[in-house]
Amino acid sequence: MYFPFPLLVIFLTLGDLPVTFGVNLHQYTRPRCYGNRAWCNNIGSRVCCQARNRVFASGSCQGCTSTDFHTTWNRVGNNYCGRAAASTNGGRCISGGSNLRGHTWCRLCRTRVEAEEAPCAETVEPDVLEIGGRMFYLNESVPKDHRDRLWQLWGDEVPVEDVLSELMQYA
Repeated sequence: MYFPFPLLVIFLTLGDLPVTFGVNLHQYTRPRCYGNRAWCNNIGSRVCCQARNRVFASGSCQGCTSTDFHTTWNRVGNNYCGRAAASTNGGRCISGGSNLRGHTWCRLCRTRVEAEEAPCAETVEPDVLEIGGRMFYLNESVPKDHRDRLWQLWGDEVPVEDVLSELMQYA
């Protein structure tokens, strides 16, 4: 079979693209997407970005299109994305609900009902915290006690000037 060269290049390029694309889910300490922010970077569709040790007040989705929904969740038992609290399409802010513990998104899920009923295939925790306008990166190399202290500072909304110097190495 013969394909013109430009068409062949397009086919080969499309074959290398990933099937799903990730977005960034942001969780905020205050309503209306204000306050300190925690987020899961490049999270896949139907993956629960869980808030294991604290609650958040609102959430947004960076990279969601008008056909994508993102949903905030309440914990039910050990499932941090157990009961849907609120959903919206696109990257708009979800503000409302209390005791929010999980956040997901889905691409082309067509309806809000489908987005809210979708089970999560896996869970992850936020890998970036914004404290007082400064980003702190939480990866596997951050000791648990440092991680817990950063989460405490995040929740207490302390100014970045009050972050101990030993924790600034993660900024």
